[in-house]
Amino acid sequence: MSDTATARFTPAAYADTDHALDAALDRIYLEVLESFEVMIIREHDFGVRRNTLAKIRADDWTFRTLPMYDPAFNRLGPDNAFWLQLKGRRGQGLLATLSMRVWAWDDVEDLFATNRILEDGSAAAPCGSVVTWKGAARPSALRGNLGWLGGAWVDPSLRRRRLPALMLAYAQAVLLRNYKVSYSFGLLEHEKRRLLETSYRFAGVEEGAELMWQGQAIPLLLCWNAAADMMRIVEDTVAGAGETRSSDGVG
Repeated sequence: MSDTATARFTPAAYADTDHALDAALDRIYLEVLESFEVMIIREHDFGVRRNTLAKIRADDWTFRTLPMYDPAFNRLGPDNAFWLQLKGRRGQGLLATLSMRVWAWDDVEDLFATNRILEDGSAAAPCGSVVTWKGAARPSALRGNLGWLGGAWVDPSLRRRRLPALMLAYAQAVLLRNYKVSYSFGLLEHEKRRLLETSYRFAGVEEGAELMWQGQAIPLLLCWNAAADMMRIVEDTVAGAGETRSSDGVG
């Protein structure tokens, strides 16, 4: 798959890619179920997400309530957002989660400039948090269908195993299959940079973003993958199905 946002595909090429992604999604789902006895459930109701996460004890999870996942500040539905809920098939509650947003034919630099990363302007009052770009140079030109990867949490008992990598690959496969994204991107706290060498796999990493959150300024890394990078991650993950579990977890 091309890594340029302006690429065009024929219906046949799309069909071939979609077939490969469908097969990958099935294989990753089975790997998670067989290896961890955990089911991947794709959700679109972010009110349910808010209520589900309110029951989880995670003192180290600073950004579980970011407004980008809050239906009070964004119009969220199947056309532009989904979240993954990983639950034990033996009745265990939430064991891991990840949230995705999609902007159709948009520009990351403009998302920073307008704060649409956090809110779409549908609320009567602003959310009170702002993401800005403070870097000396402009951020990379990420344009096209943009998919956001964030809101990640994994139960501590599963963090140093393969589950986080499988969950991230599954999410990127959905972004490619259902939303035809040109890029996926996320913002990572500087203090969690180590995750770039363990769970997260991003081709591009840039310093320069800053989040004003609850009265403090938090420097962030802009991390991104082109569609071709995402496809390689999905393919590599499927190829490694059944290997010894050795992936570090997501904080």
